[in-house]
Amino acid sequence: MVTRLLPHEIVYIITIVLSAAVLLLAWPRRKTFGGIYIILHLIALIIWVFGILMEAATIDRETKIFWSQISYIGVVTVAPFFLCFILTYTNQKSLRPSFIASLFIIPFIVLIAAFTNSWHHLLWPGFSWGSSEYNILIYKHGFIFYLNVTYIFVLIFFGIAQLFRKVLTSNPPFRSQLWAIMIGSFFPILSGFFYIIRVDPVPGMDISPFGFLFTNLFLTLGFSRFQLLDLVPVAHDLLIERVQASIIVVDWQERIVDINDQAKMLFEVGPENILGKQMSTLLPWKLDLPSLSQTQLISEFKVPKDENSYVDLQVSSLNPKKSLPPGYLLILRDITARKIAELRLQKANNELVQQIQEINRLQKLLKNQATHDSLTGLFNRHLMDEILESMVAQADRNRAPLSIVVLDIDHFKDINDSFGHQMGDKFLTEYGECIQSAIRKGDFACRLGGDEFLIAFPHMETDQALKRANDLRLILHEIVIAQDQVQVRTTASLGVATYPHHGDAIAQIINAADQAMYSAKEKGRNLAEKAA
Repeated sequence: MVTRLLPHEIVYIITIVLSAAVLLLAWPRRKTFGGIYIILHLIALIIWVFGILMEAATIDRETKIFWSQISYIGVVTVAPFFLCFILTYTNQKSLRPSFIASLFIIPFIVLIAAFTNSWHHLLWPGFSWGSSEYNILIYKHGFIFYLNVTYIFVLIFFGIAQLFRKVLTSNPPFRSQLWAIMIGSFFPILSGFFYIIRVDPVPGMDISPFGFLFTNLFLTLGFSRFQLLDLVPVAHDLLIERVQASIIVVDWQERIVDINDQAKMLFEVGPENILGKQMSTLLPWKLDLPSLSQTQLISEFKVPKDENSYVDLQVSSLNPKKSLPPGYLLILRDITARKIAELRLQKANNELVQQIQEINRLQKLLKNQATHDSLTGLFNRHLMDEILESMVAQADRNRAPLSIVVLDIDHFKDINDSFGHQMGDKFLTEYGECIQSAIRKGDFACRLGGDEFLIAFPHMETDQALKRANDLRLILHEIVIAQDQVQVRTTASLGVATYPHHGDAIAQIINAADQAMYSAKEKGRNLAEKAA
């Protein structure tokens, strides 16, 4: 056993200690994506370097070979674990067990070959002693050795390619983390390459672990300076690309600095580079980003390029504690289905309101048709008895008179026979309008039927009602209707009776007014007579 430490053994020890220190830094982050694999990678590295250190510290060949075999436990697993770390860390998702198992097929073969080399010599075909000063045993390299080296280089280069791809799409400080990992990955490649081509300070000395000394230095820098495994470099993918919403990031000058595929599809962005352009070139709406970010209001907009598409917009400041933020995050969600449903519901409500209005109009029309005469617009006799009874009761309460006028159009049958019923209907319409305009607000007028009308004047004595009847008669006499160059004019006969002077019941009053009307007709028509 050599009692003094040689220079390369000191480097091995430093590598082991530094690897252990990095392992301690990574241990609290073991549950993050990639955390467990970087820990396994460091454990494999410690086993590798520890085996080489023990091999360098021993002097007999068999013991050296034994420790070399032990070191191969780390040699064959360092690269697969490192690739698993890179893939998990950059993609932020777990690897399939079948994929992990496939990575360890060749390492398993190489490891079996290392422990059974004395049977086949495929890994180490032979051994020879090198420098006695450095206690070097030179291992000749066989097919399995080169298979393992090639496989390790393929895995590491593939991992570096993944890192480089992520560097191009990540933002600071994530890009700094990836650079630290990627640069650190090159040193084991260089040291391993120099060992293979026999470019080493002492022939046969394994300098390949020396590269991991620098790898650990860069990992330490990543943990201490760039928050490795605390901030993930794929936040852009998770928040920008994978979220089911259109996302746009603009700076404080409203220039587009990031946009995801959802937003590109929404606004039909072509292959041209939209980054760096003003937000107004993409968004068709005039937006007050400071106000929207402060109020956190969600606004709704119609997409101009598709009249049937709608989105809602929420704006957040990327640095709300400062007066001049570095930019804004715009999140747009497709609300087309909900908006169309709302519009359909609103349309249905409007149609329902229109239907209700139409129903009310029809009900009012039906009610009016049920209580009013369609030709004259006056009440029909369906409500006459009820209304007149109410007027009589009011007259009794107020001890006031109620006068009734019965009106009949003179020679109305002759007009129908000579000029047709259309002429008669025109006279009825004109009479109805004149009567309606001549009565007071509290008066009552209705068509009794045919050419006969009834008018009730509350609070009116017989003589006053007779005067009103004569005034109405004169107005009606002025009605002239022309047909076939013939002007037709007619007159009316009226009878007046008053409650309670001419009867105790409304039927008696109507009968008395009717008799007075017939008396006017017998006296030559176009007269107004009062009941006796």
